[in-house]
Order: sequence, then C-alpha cells, then structure tokens
Amino acid sequence: PGSLGLLEALAIQLAGFQCREVPVARPARVLLFAADHPVVRQFVPRCTAPFFSTDEVGIDQRLDHNIW
Repeated sequence: PGSLGLLEALAIQLAGFQCREVPVARPARVLLFAADHPVVRQFVPRCTAPFFSTDEVGIDQRLDHNIW
C-alpha cells in the first residue's frame, strides 16, 4: 500500500463513485484521531513537530491547487 494506507483506497473508491480521475470533496474536511501509545516512553525525538507542520503546508498546497 501507499504511504497514506487506507486513505488512498478511500480516495480511489470516491473517485470511482464520481466517475473522475481525481475525486472532489468540497468542502474538504480532515479528521485527526489520536491514540495513547508509548511514544513518550520510547523517547521519540522532538523533531517530529516541524515535520507535521511542514506536512500540513504541503497538504494545504495540494488542496488549493487540486494536486493529488
């Protein structure tokens, strides 16, 4: 599977329902679900926060330009 896992399969299914190559979801919504897992106990470096904010900017740019 791709890097987005089940999300990619959902996008492909949505595109099929719409008979489009690129699915349209307007207005777009993102839901974030978090879990209590042992990340803190495993000493994950704090450099992950900038990674996530950079990823958010990339997603926003793709949504603005319909690049998927």
